[in-house]
Amino acid sequence: MKQRLRSIKVLRRGFAEYGIPDEILTDHGTQFVAARNRDEAKHRFKQFLAEHGIKYIVARVKHPQINGKIERFFGEVERIADKFGSVEAVVRWHNEVKPHKSLNWDERTD
Repeated sequence: MKQRLRSIKVLRRGFAEYGIPDEILTDHGTQFVAARNRDEAKHRFKQFLAEHGIKYIVARVKHPQINGKIERFFGEVERIADKFGSVEAVVRWHNEVKPHKSLNWDERTD
């Protein structure tokens, strides 16, 4: 239960800083889904997302490709965090500076 509440606390902080996402993808960790009867069980994390209008996507079991991109991202964060001084600095660099399509890098002239 403590992990579930910690997950919600982290999401609240993220919402305050970055806004509320349209959807969230998680694995089958017990902090995210009820251990039994996942579809019908009341689970605080699932309720929290519904209260905020967030589509909740649970990754398929035994299908690691679904979480592959995020796992790769976290591996990269851990690999370069020392160069940036903190995980927060890496995330800021990745989301706001690093060239990628979400920043319309192809259209930049600088």
